[in-house]
Amino acid sequence: MDKSTKRILDKITAGIPKHLQNVMHDVTDYAEEEIMRQAVKDKWLSSKKRLGIERLIESGAFRRKETIEDQDKIKELDLYFETMIRKYRKQGLLPDPENDPWFRARMAKMAAKK
Repeated sequence: MDKSTKRILDKITAGIPKHLQNVMHDVTDYAEEEIMRQAVKDKWLSSKKRLGIERLIESGAFRRKETIEDQDKIKELDLYFETMIRKYRKQGLLPDPENDPWFRARMAKMAAKK
């Protein structure tokens, strides 16, 4: 990839709108923890078991964390990249990747790995 192409692609990447810069977020499920908090209140538990469960609750053993991708943001980000690349190609600032020696060499390497 030549320097001018890299510079244009860096410019496109630097111009990503702020609301699209983070497409993933963490979600924590506290349902199991709440069930165990209710179970600790029951009288049928011995104090030793109650103490053990309370320690597990405090350590976060019953919390489930999951990282979720925001598909709407991903689609919007793809649209942003497609629009910007189309714009710079129309202006003649980005060459066709099929004619780029660096791109061809990279695709040949990827094909060889398969």
